[in-house]
Amino acid sequence: MDFDKHSVVIRAVMNTDFNRIAQLEKDIFSEPWSKESLQQFCEQNKCSEGYVCTIGDLIIGYAFVWIVMDELHIANIAVDGQYRGKGVGRTLMEFILHRGKEAGAVSVYLEVRASNHRAINLYSSLGFQFSGIRKNYYSHPREDAIIMSKELQGA
Repeated sequence: MDFDKHSVVIRAVMNTDFNRIAQLEKDIFSEPWSKESLQQFCEQNKCSEGYVCTIGDLIIGYAFVWIVMDELHIANIAVDGQYRGKGVGRTLMEFILHRGKEAGAVSVYLEVRASNHRAINLYSSLGFQFSGIRKNYYSHPREDAIIMSKELQGA
């Protein structure tokens, strides 16, 4: 799918976004979050934030994070399969890292499936480093999670 990445807008999640996000969850992940879980994440925890990437009215990616004290935890990030490899994930990650700095975070953490080489390569290119392994973290299919972290400069 062709598009101009400069037409991508990142904004805070709105209540009307959850149906589309839940559909993308089902399309992308073997263990998708439910619409209700996504809403609870955003609405019931003062430390959580959600963002969507849009082109026009179409949500093509999203991210959910926790900002706790001086740490940013990336809980979930995804890009519609039609838009992968086009810079959307990088744009969203750069936004999240900038948002973390604004909020005073000095370090960032995330988990990623050990087999998700595309994501691992993206995170590595943004300065994330291997921090550990969570054995059998994922269950469908059973797989280890790679823990990656990054220190935010100038936070």
